[in-house]
Amino acid sequence: MHNTIAASKLACVGIRDNAEPIFINNTVSDGEGSGFVLLGSSGGIFEGNHILRNTCAGIGMKGKTTGLFEGNSINFNRGYGVWLQDESCGTFQNNEISSNCNAGFAVSHVASPKVHGNTIRDGRHVGFLLQNNAQGEYWNNIVSNNKATNVLLVGNSKGDLHDNTITDSIGGGVLFRADTCCTFRRNRVLSNHRANIAVLDRANPCVEENIIQHGSGRGLVITGNST
Repeated sequence: MHNTIAASKLACVGIRDNAEPIFINNTVSDGEGSGFVLLGSSGGIFEGNHILRNTCAGIGMKGKTTGLFEGNSINFNRGYGVWLQDESCGTFQNNEISSNCNAGFAVSHVASPKVHGNTIRDGRHVGFLLQNNAQGEYWNNIVSNNKATNVLLVGNSKGDLHDNTITDSIGGGVLFRADTCCTFRRNRVLSNHRANIAVLDRANPCVEENIIQHGSGRGLVITGNST
């Protein structure tokens, strides 16, 4: 607890094999790799940490990793805020994820986290990125004011997104494309530039019971072979 771990040549904190440490109220910053990297079948509890200004992701997870990530601030990283790959899962709740250079929260390759109660804002790229068979459940998050699309789902993603608030993106609210077939329900999609929701390129989401209002472009756009 209460450590400052900074300016490492690789990851500031590397966790691997079956390790399950507890990190509470630490500052993890300015690494030349990622802030936290979890590999193998590792996990742990990560609460109240400040994870910032790392060259790669704030938190990177690969393999069959898991963990509880709660109440962390993940800011100003030059890569992703959070990046899950492979069969990673874990629970992310009540984190502040902001001002990262790549996607605030990225999920790929059948990773399947539970993500709720987070704020993902002010990124220079996408807010949420689900790609390449990404899965998981995402609810009660606020996704706002990201430079690209607030929420982008591509490459056969199958997540369940419900009860989120998605607002004020410069690049559009939600974009489904490239064979995505997820469930998108009871979300508030408000005041985004371009389209609030766009469905392109054979995407086939289930979109129901959402509030879609006050966009500066179209409310809902469906093109190509989408359904």
